[in-house]
Amino acid sequence: MRGLLGVRFATAALLLVALAIALSGCGHSSSTTSEGSSAGKCATGYVAGVVGGQSRCLQTGQQCEQQNASDYQKYGFSCWKKGKKYELKRTSSSGGSNSHG
Repeated sequence: MRGLLGVRFATAALLLVALAIALSGCGHSSSTTSEGSSAGKCATGYVAGVVGGQSRCLQTGQQCEQQNASDYQKYGFSCWKKGKKYELKRTSSSGGSNSHG
């Protein structure tokens, strides 16, 4: 019986590790399915970028983090407050900077 319990424990532990690895690629404001996980390899409609030191695929309407505002601006986005969250908006082509928050 102990052997069967050990196998079940090991299987459960392995599943938890696999789940942790899968979730770690999901960052705060993007998922790995349609948005990709590395800059330069994004789905159509997304912009490849590095935000907070991590490769991200960016798109209007995604949740964003205000502390990374300067990173988003490099790729033509602003992080705007919408309700209690922040989300990405495309900045105007004029390149002007607005106050957000």
